[in-house]
Amino acid sequence: MEKMGYANEWVKTIMRCVRSVHYVVKCNSILSETIVPERGLRQGDPLSPHLFLFCMEAFSKLLIQAQNNTLIKGVRASIKGPHINHLFFADDALLFIHNKKRDVEEIVNIMAMFNRDSGQEINKEKSMLMFSRKTPDVQRDLFSSMLGMGIVEKLENYLGLPLPISRKKSLAFTHIINRCTCRIKSWSKQLLSYGGKEVFIKAIIQAIPTYAFSVFLAPKSTIKEIYSMVRRTWWSNKDKAMGWAMMDW
Repeated sequence: MEKMGYANEWVKTIMRCVRSVHYVVKCNSILSETIVPERGLRQGDPLSPHLFLFCMEAFSKLLIQAQNNTLIKGVRASIKGPHINHLFFADDALLFIHNKKRDVEEIVNIMAMFNRDSGQEINKEKSMLMFSRKTPDVQRDLFSSMLGMGIVEKLENYLGLPLPISRKKSLAFTHIINRCTCRIKSWSKQLLSYGGKEVFIKAIIQAIPTYAFSVFLAPKSTIKEIYSMVRRTWWSNKDKAMGWAMMDW
């Protein structure tokens, strides 16, 4: 916090909160004695997310400094775009580096430095490596042993978003179609009025793809399939039956 330019009084106030934290447990309407933890703030404390952001900001600065010193080189999203070596979201981190031994060694050094200075250790069991298709198997095994992480051929969905998206975009949104189908099947056996169907369609079926469609431009085939599900749900009480459409959609 001092290196980021915060005033000394502000830093002292924050550190007093960290060192003086204490808890009281209420059980059967009776308050327990004051509990003083020995490891500082716990997860769930309102101050914890802000302090965590300070730690990740330091990690980000280390990566940016290494790239400015040409020790590592990120990737570009476009031909003339800037080099990107990391993306952070909450407590997840995506690192992008070239498959060269020097770059991997620098990443290992940065993670060791971050671990030593902050006390935040990277969970390698939950971390994974994904290589480009042309990376030789010898390099894959070498870098995996250097970083201590497992290798995956493709990444799963992240926060409900397909990752990555190939040329055939419809395959990337298959999980959204499957989620809508499962919800419709679980509700199709219930006899719902048109008011109940309206709530079900708006609150559940149309809400499932909202976040993904706000990030990616969905293919027309996916949108058409969701519209078909909505039509069948509205006009029929069965999974696949169209029912009697009394009005044009």
